[in-house]
Amino acid sequence: MSAHDRLLNRPAARARLIRSRLRHLAWRLAEPPPFLPSLAVQSLKVALASGLVWYVGQALHSPRPFAAVLAVIILMQGHAYGSLLNALEFLLGMVAGVILGILAVRLLGVSPTVIAGVIFVSMLIGGRLKVSPQGLNNQAAVSALLVLASGDVQSVERLWETALGGAVGVVVAALLWPPNPVHGLREEQREIRRALEEDVRRTLELAGSDADLEANRRRVRSNAERADALVATIGPAEEALRWNPWHARQVHDLSGLEDRLRLIAYLYRTVRALARQAAEAPRPSPDGEHDWEPSRPHLLAAGEAACEAIECRLEGHDPRDAVARGRREVSRFTVRGPRDRHALALAAVLDDLLTDIESWRPPKQVDPERRFAARLRRVGRRLGERGSTRLPAVPRLHLRRPQRAR
Repeated sequence: MSAHDRLLNRPAARARLIRSRLRHLAWRLAEPPPFLPSLAVQSLKVALASGLVWYVGQALHSPRPFAAVLAVIILMQGHAYGSLLNALEFLLGMVAGVILGILAVRLLGVSPTVIAGVIFVSMLIGGRLKVSPQGLNNQAAVSALLVLASGDVQSVERLWETALGGAVGVVVAALLWPPNPVHGLREEQREIRRALEEDVRRTLELAGSDADLEANRRRVRSNAERADALVATIGPAEEALRWNPWHARQVHDLSGLEDRLRLIAYLYRTVRALARQAAEAPRPSPDGEHDWEPSRPHLLAAGEAACEAIECRLEGHDPRDAVARGRREVSRFTVRGPRDRHALALAAVLDDLLTDIESWRPPKQVDPERRFAARLRRVGRRLGERGSTRLPAVPRLHLRRPQRAR
């Protein structure tokens, strides 16, 4: 017997081997193969869910569960939370439409007036049966129309098959290759972070020169729009991590990424103003009227200090030393720089950027000093209400203005 076989005979070693294989299997279920594009991954998930729901439907005595397969194709998304919302909204609209269609068939029959009235009422009901914020739930109108066309029994059969397809779609979307948006957002955050620092340095280097500053301004605007677009993806990323058994622990990482992306998008507003002032700054003249070279080292040093403060903020460190150093360099640039209003405006915008880096806080985070002051005001207001006595209201005097003599 070999040493490997003797090792496998031990219970502890066998348990470790089983755990390692299960961990490898779980990783295969959590992450799709790297060579598959996202469209192929979604297509495979829908195909597997369709075959599974067909098998389950036949096991539940439904010989041809086409409605269940159709529900999987229509309702299944890349993540479980979106699939669940779609399934609930679809089922609510379908139940309302089936009930409305059955009542219309039994009480009124089928006629152009009845069809128009049923569609009108079902569309109103669908507007109230919205689970997700996107679009309009028109499934009530579709189900009511199918009831008017086919009859009662087939509609009820489609109802439970649709519920089966929605449930299977949610399970497959949750367990098989659920999306992991944190990895992609982390890479995007690193790129836009480097772009922010490069834009600050390049803008200050090109200020007051003969370079194409309008092209630099367009580049800064494009990066700012990209930062805003990344902030807009935080909401869908949070939905992708809900009901996600493999990547649910990365919600905390997503929260940190959200704070950093919001800070970058907020700072880009000031960087855009910096690029605008740099584009409007005067060019150097032959007579030496607008000479930027004696003060440019201070301007570049202020930019380096601003980039260092940005790094400190994004890494969670204290940026006050870098901000103070940047403000000193801005003051030196103001003293030695060209005497032009655009140059002074450039220095003011750079000072505003340093202030934004130091004072920005996430939307959910409150300044502790403001929170303490708010508590003091609240306590003082309560004490004032307890100690005050009600006084009779003073009647208002309505005085008429004297009319001018004609």
